[in-house]
Amino acid sequence: MKKRRWILIIVAGLIILAAVFVIGTRVYVRNLTATGTCLDTDTKPFYDCNSYAEYVSKRTPDMKIADDKFVSDAISKTNNSNPIEASNSIVSLAAQYLSDHDYSTSMKRLNEALLIDPNNYSIYWIMATWYGKLNDSQKADQLFDQAMSIYDSKYDFNKDGRSVFVCDFALGKLMNIDSKSLPQQQVELTNIVKILTDVSNGRISSACLTTLADAQYRIGDKQAAKQTILSAKSLTPSIVEYKPWQRLSAELGI
Repeated sequence: MKKRRWILIIVAGLIILAAVFVIGTRVYVRNLTATGTCLDTDTKPFYDCNSYAEYVSKRTPDMKIADDKFVSDAISKTNNSNPIEASNSIVSLAAQYLSDHDYSTSMKRLNEALLIDPNNYSIYWIMATWYGKLNDSQKADQLFDQAMSIYDSKYDFNKDGRSVFVCDFALGKLMNIDSKSLPQQQVELTNIVKILTDVSNGRISSACLTTLADAQYRIGDKQAAKQTILSAKSLTPSIVEYKPWQRLSAELGI
């Protein structure tokens, strides 16, 4: 009798657990149905939603509690509880994972950085680079534009932060230039030349100067392109091993 009683108790317990699991599953499905189904993964930008704002509007109450706790913990670990430092620290990790071709972990970190400070332009900058690595130039282009539109120097990692970002932005735009109409290309190229000319007055890399020379050449200013590409060589002689420099110098007859 005792053995039978224990069997009945175990069976009853399993039934209760199964009921709880089903209820829990139904609640989860109902929440997703009510809020949208773009919350399935953290390895895609914005948790697979179209934007961070959409994610915030569709996450469940439990998700918000978990997000808020993560943000609080991350900020508390920085000097003086600095949210910018916390966000930049995670973006830096994401960039490292991206350079190691660990795309899933890189995006997880970027989504975490968004939770801390969605106004950090560096997040969208690295997301654009992420899409570039996956050969999705259209989305990379959109995110570069988004990063540029919210740029704020307070998020710069160092004093050269703006010039590095602008150079990367220009290179990303240039790589996507052929997908645009001719009038759009001229607008894009003119803008690239302008912003790179502005940053070239300060500290700038020879690779960035090569990007500037490429844009100058494409809009028909060959003389300026020659001067710029020679400046790149003067700044860093080893730039001659850089394939874009080799291609452009050949086209310019240098």
